[in-house]
Amino acid sequence: MGLLDDLTAPEASECMFAGLLGTLPAEERAAVVNVIEQIRSMPRVQGRTTTPNVKWLWRILSNNGHKIGVNNLTRHVRQECSCR
Repeated sequence: MGLLDDLTAPEASECMFAGLLGTLPAEERAAVVNVIEQIRSMPRVQGRTTTPNVKWLWRILSNNGHKIGVNNLTRHVRQECSCR
């Protein structure tokens, strides 16, 4: 592909978190997606937030052996990652 083709038809790629989601069993994936939707539906405010929030989800994932950066997770939740 040439430069013009690449600029007019960018390929979507999965972010690191979407890749991690793909490795989870269906039940766990559905639970994580549900939590992400809950986080997205809450208003973003400065200061303390309620649970569930991104750091809470990140700690749970990390404690269960899933290596993902909190910034990668935050970008995915905010839909600012490469898969959007």
